Amino acid sequence: MIFTFAKPFQNILDWCTQQWVVWSGTKFVPEQTPWLKTPMGKPKVTGRDYIQALCDKEGLNISPTSKHQGLITDFSNLQLDEEQLTKLPKIIRDFYEKTASFELDLSVHWSPWFIPFNFLVKTLFSNRIQQLNIPYSYSKSTDVLNNEIIHLHNKETNSLERVFWFRTLGPKKTIVYAGIYSSCRLKSGRTSIQAVFPLPNGNATVLLSPKVTDQGKFILTAKGNKFGDPGFYFTLQDAQGNYWAKYIPSFKDELIMEALHDEIIAHQKFSLWGYEVLTLRYNIYQSIGKNPPSK
Repeated sequence: MIFTFAKPFQNILDWCTQQWVVWSGTKFVPEQTPWLKTPMGKPKVTGRDYIQALCDKEGLNISPTSKHQGLITDFSNLQLDEEQLTKLPKIIRDFYEKTASFELDLSVHWSPWFIPFNFLVKTLFSNRIQQLNIPYSYSKSTDVLNNEIIHLHNKETNSLERVFWFRTLGPKKTIVYAGIYSSCRLKSGRTSIQAVFPLPNGNATVLLSPKVTDQGKFILTAKGNKFGDPGFYFTLQDAQGNYWAKYIPSFKDELIMEALHDEIIAHQKFSLWGYEVLTLRYNIYQSIGKNPPSK
């Protein structure tokens, strides 16, 4: 039996997590698994330093910032049917196509049973790798979530290759999430929003299925039962250059967005093993020429 190991010479906690993915996950070939063909992180290279490292590796340039930059260049890339697109409120479509022109207020509500888990994750991982820095507060603490979209273009063709969404909290601009966003085609043939959060020697990839309800709500759901379904994946590259992914069907994520007058109300619920862990509420409004909505 040939043993496969995670890359050496890194933080022992990261190595153990990666080794768990190797031993319990699925080996895959990125070219044959397009929904997991994603950029890998690097040890000790986080935040904006990672963006520059990715530019150097892939021959990209960081584009000048613009209020017209969005997570998705064209909402039709999600391949929703015409009936759903007709029911989708314009402000929600604008949010995805012109994300940088919006402001986000955040309220956090943890299940009290999972607050110690959040403390552990932040202490061992989040503060070091600059990901998943969600506030502790169990009471609804509201703060402005700084919203920054960064587009990376090919140096030779000037085509848009990568879209980063930086969300930082408060005046210290602590990174809550730093993710790469795009759309992809799943094994089933359905289109999904792909959110990739770089981690040492790998990433966390979340695949979210989109739909529009008859009431005009936009819903993104990350849940499934098997490898290739929407949901949450840990991926990594091992010491031999092989790629591995661990699908976590017990972890589910649902985002519900609803247009209300000139703003968007969004609720994002995370659950683990059927228990609700965390709820995030966003008040989203366009920043150009508008005042924040009343709380």
